[in-house]
Amino acid sequence: MKQLLGLYTIIVLLLSSCETQKNDRKLAEQLNNEAIEQLQKDNVENATKLLNSAIEADNTYAEPHAYLIQIYLKEENYDQALAQTKIVIEKSPEEAENWVLAGILTEKKGYKDEAFSYYKESIKWFQLRLDEQLKEVKKDTTKSDLPLQDEVNIIFSYILLENHDQANKRIEKLEEQFPSNRMIQNLYDFDKAMYLNSLFPNMKTE
Repeated sequence: MKQLLGLYTIIVLLLSSCETQKNDRKLAEQLNNEAIEQLQKDNVENATKLLNSAIEADNTYAEPHAYLIQIYLKEENYDQALAQTKIVIEKSPEEAENWVLAGILTEKKGYKDEAFSYYKESIKWFQLRLDEQLKEVKKDTTKSDLPLQDEVNIIFSYILLENHDQANKRIEKLEEQFPSNRMIQNLYDFDKAMYLNSLFPNMKTE
């Protein structure tokens, strides 16, 4: 009976300890800002420690992971960069660009099917963001400019998916809206293989 009571006491203490360990976003943001300052001074070791401390302070905070990605890419530690990217898209899935990065790193490692699933997910989030922007344009009569960047982002993701039909349809639509924009016309000639080869050239396929 005493053993059971002792075990129960330990469980209660563990649960109460977990409850008191609340995320501290203010502290996490402070540590993250200090890490940025260290990065600006090229003090990567201190920055990495501060970023990890920021994550410990608030494990729901995605921004420190984004800076860790930058550090690992610069160090050519691609496995860690991809691991951090996966954490970011879990914590902050609406940041569509991170789905693209996850896809590129995964495809460079040789896992094309998995990479394509990331590209597809990026389109969903780019589209949601684009829809919100279009709503704002309709609400605010002073805004006459149609959003362009996320339209291009969606096309880029379709190119990475090798879905040229969808990519070309969207390019044609943009050409009608922005007839003098040379960047849009250049999208027809975008070479995915050349682009991927130029990124992270020292990354090895598994």
